[in-house]
Amino acid sequence: MTDFPRSGTAQEIFTALRSAPFVPLARLTGGGAVLVVAPHADDETLGCGGLMASAVQSGTPVLIDILTDGSGSHPGSRTHPPERLAALRREEELAAARTLGIDPDCVHFGVERDGYLGRDERAAAAVVKDLTRRIDHFGIAAVFVTCVADPHPDHAAAFRLARRAVQDARSAPALFAYPIWLWSVRGDIPLDDSSVEGRAVAAYRLDIAAHLDAKRQAIDCHGSQLGRVIQDCPDGFTLRAADLAPFLQPHETFVAYAP
Repeated sequence: MTDFPRSGTAQEIFTALRSAPFVPLARLTGGGAVLVVAPHADDETLGCGGLMASAVQSGTPVLIDILTDGSGSHPGSRTHPPERLAALRREEELAAARTLGIDPDCVHFGVERDGYLGRDERAAAAVVKDLTRRIDHFGIAAVFVTCVADPHPDHAAAFRLARRAVQDARSAPALFAYPIWLWSVRGDIPLDDSSVEGRAVAAYRLDIAAHLDAKRQAIDCHGSQLGRVIQDCPDGFTLRAADLAPFLQPHETFVAYAP
């Protein structure tokens, strides 16, 4: 395992991530089942779509856990009030999963409010308990979750909750973070988090060229997040071309965390 900067300027961290060594899929999955944890439906497709398609092709079981209901991306929309928007986000997520070869029964949806993940300790403890149960029940060998340094509170909270679940699990899975909004940071970046044990120890890249078309199609399933569905919320969330560019490369990047 190579030395890796646990904090630094954006340029230093990006250089480390972009020069990370390529490794085979088994180095990341540990040869066992994979759990991909996402704060919002679409994060897992962006950060891990190629990994998931590759895992499915290799016969590796893949489970997805979406922690929030997705109802907050377009506040004030008349055509898509929160309940309808949440249902649409679930439909989009299941379509994306099918595109990557993942059975809809392997996708689990949480009930936390979009934008409020981890704020209530009782609710957070319930999320950790559920993740821990799934990790142990399915014999998960590797957990992938958004990076604690992503400048979005739900993304950082998802990392902390997944980290707690990994610590509590009997099966002791490996923990990897996938950057999403980290790529937009311009200041200093701390990849470690003093609120949890463990530390960033390495970065790896996975060649996903053979699965890039499937990943593109899966991303395309998230139409509500691409500005194609909801037209009455000008301030609603929309993934622009520049936002998508880091995820349309023939590789994906993952940060490994020590136990």
